[in-house]
Amino acid sequence: MCLCDIDRNANCFKFDYKSVYNYLGPIYCENDGQYYQDNNTCPKSSSCRCKECYYGTRCQFTTKGFGLSLDDILGYSIWPNFSFSKQPIIVKLCTIETILMFAIAIVNGILSIITFRTKQSLQIGSGLYLLASSITSFLTMTLFTAKFVLLLLSQMSIITNYYFLKSNCLCLDMFMKSFLAIRDWLNACVSIERTLTIRLEINFNKVKSKQIAKKIIFGIYLSVFASFIYDPVHRRLLEDTDEQRIWCIVRYSSSQVRQRTFSNWPHETIPTKE
Repeated sequence: MCLCDIDRNANCFKFDYKSVYNYLGPIYCENDGQYYQDNNTCPKSSSCRCKECYYGTRCQFTTKGFGLSLDDILGYSIWPNFSFSKQPIIVKLCTIETILMFAIAIVNGILSIITFRTKQSLQIGSGLYLLASSITSFLTMTLFTAKFVLLLLSQMSIITNYYFLKSNCLCLDMFMKSFLAIRDWLNACVSIERTLTIRLEINFNKVKSKQIAKKIIFGIYLSVFASFIYDPVHRRLLEDTDEQRIWCIVRYSSSQVRQRTFSNWPHETIPTKE
């Protein structure tokens, strides 16, 4: 085979189109991927053959589950060891969009908190729900921005401290998922209380509503965090030396996937029906 450059100079080499790869089992690949090498004694190339719904150089990502993380969606678009000015246009557009979203979230969050902290709003339970929901939404967007910045800097090889990246890998995704679920539950509580207000009319007790709301908000935060506490246990960093990348991955067994589905099911269905 010969390759020609822009000056029409040929560079020829021997191309073996019948190269044979030896299967060595799942010793290197994630998620039961099959690992192949071209030579057992002195390998020159290797690859992972991923199962259905898995991808990545080491089969570390999956399209299964309740949603993809930023690492799955944007990670491979970021070029390692390149400055931001030399990154692909998609990375620059995502960065600009994230900055705009965060700026809007700051303004919206501050105005919402000021609105729902008034004495009139806090007279009934729905005011407390809305205030807690505003704070939770603001924290969610802040965590999302932090996650994006850390992913960008780590994939560009600017941040390489293993323990710092591991601590963020263990915590950020769990808190983001928890706050998203908490916000949905709080908004559902607002809808329920407004329905009760209409049905009970003058019999609606504002004082009792406020007391109940405080207990429910505490219960929502506690129960949601408890339902996601398993997540950091299954997270770890994966160092891909071939591509000079560090990935935050999560891995579950088949039984753990069922347990995860069961524990997440209420957060994905019940609040959306209210």
